[in-house]
Amino acid sequence: MPIDPDSTPAAVNRFPVSVLTLYRAPSGQPWDAGHWDVIGVVASGQPPDNGLRRQLVHEMSGERRYLWTGLSLELYQDAADGYYHNLMSENPRAFVVCQQEENEPLEPCLVTVNYDEAAGHMEVEEQVFSVPLPPELYRWIEHFVLEHYVPEQRKKRKRKDWKEDKGPEHVPRSR
Repeated sequence: MPIDPDSTPAAVNRFPVSVLTLYRAPSGQPWDAGHWDVIGVVASGQPPDNGLRRQLVHEMSGERRYLWTGLSLELYQDAADGYYHNLMSENPRAFVVCQQEENEPLEPCLVTVNYDEAAGHMEVEEQVFSVPLPPELYRWIEHFVLEHYVPEQRKKRKRKDWKEDKGPEHVPRSR
């Protein structure tokens, strides 16, 4: 569902999203148990009030695609710097944090556009997938960043005057 960022108030910091996952069945090799992947994030018109739900949307030759609804992307004013840097990168990304129990499907639990938050989840060895940022989310995040991001002012470093500094380490030694 396309969202017009001009009609969306900047104060709204939650956007309903859905995650598209892909399961590839085992290839028949004894070590292959199948493979799960996140292949996309899409803007969703459904509010995440009904909880996380999975729906099979496509099945063909050993591949199944599932749409997970009931998720939302939340933006925080104090993380606007991270959103700005993501938007300014060559390939803006959405990061999907997932959980998976043995012999269970890959289950998305968080969608973020803040690389620092995603890196924090990677550090504790959670599964994090990176997918292209959809245009409608890009526009919404851009609107949020324009409203809330204040670039940090660069401070010019002052050179220290070493001649005036006669601290204890500069006391002449007696012979």
